[in-house]
Amino acid sequence: MGRALTRSQSSAHTTTTARTELPPPRNGRGPANRVRLVALPEQEQVVAIDQERPVPEHAKYLGDRDGLLGAGPLRQAFKRFTDIVGAAGALLTLAPLMVLIAVLVRVTSRGPALFRQERVGLDGETFEMLKFRTMKEDAESRRDDLESLNEADGPVFKIKSDPRVTRVGGYLRRWSLDELPQFVNVLRGEMSLVGPRPPLPSEVETYNGWEWQRLLARPGLTCIWQVNGRSGVDFQSWVEMDLEYIANWRPGLDLQLLAMTVPAVLKRDGAY
Repeated sequence: MGRALTRSQSSAHTTTTARTELPPPRNGRGPANRVRLVALPEQEQVVAIDQERPVPEHAKYLGDRDGLLGAGPLRQAFKRFTDIVGAAGALLTLAPLMVLIAVLVRVTSRGPALFRQERVGLDGETFEMLKFRTMKEDAESRRDDLESLNEADGPVFKIKSDPRVTRVGGYLRRWSLDELPQFVNVLRGEMSLVGPRPPLPSEVETYNGWEWQRLLARPGLTCIWQVNGRSGVDFQSWVEMDLEYIANWRPGLDLQLLAMTVPAVLKRDGAY
C-alpha cells in the first residue's frame, strides 16, 4: 500500500479544498445517483452538487450524467470487470512480444528490463508503476541537468530528443510498447484501462486545487488527451480533458476510447 498525498501536501500556494464532496447516495443505483459536476475556475475547483440544484453563476457545466464519481456499484463493478478481463487477455496475448522486448532491453543497454517508478493514483495514493526501461541506467540522476531543455508546460517534463533514451527505448516509446507492463498494474487494481495518466509525486506537489481533481479517478493506460495529440497537448487542456472524462464517464466511453487508442498509437502523433 502506498502513501497518500493529501491536498495540503500537494500545494502550498492555494487554500482551495481539492476533494470533491459528493452528495450521499439515494438507495442504490440508477438516475437517483446522478450528480451535477460544475467547474469553478476562479476557485480552481470542480464541485459536485445535487442534480436538482441549478448550476451556479459563472460556473462551467461539465456534465449531468452519472459520471465516474456518481456511478452506482453495478457500473463500478462493470468497469473493474472490464479492466481485469482486458488486462489479463492483453498479457496472455502479448506475452511472447513482452519477453522479446525484455530481452532486447537487457542485451542492448546496462540495467534491468523493467523500470519501476513511484506514481500517484486514486485519491493521492502512491503506487509502483511498471514500464519497460527506455532510458540509460543513470537517467534519473541526469534529469536536473536537462531541466532547461524541457519542452512541456506545467509540471510535466518532456524532451523530444532526450539524450537519455536508448536506441531500443526510442522505438518502444514511438509505438507505446514501453507501457505494456502496466497491464500488471491494472490487474493489481492500481490502474484502470482508461483514466487520467498517473503523475509523479513531484508533479502533484505543484498542483493547485483545479489540477488535483485528476486524482479523483483511478489512473489509466489511455484517456481522452491521449487520442487527441498525446504529448502535443498543453497541460491545462490535458487537465480539462481528464475532468471531462471523470464528469461524463459511462461504460461505452471506455470502449470508445480504447478503440480510438489503437489508431492513435499507430499514427504515433505526440509519441516521444
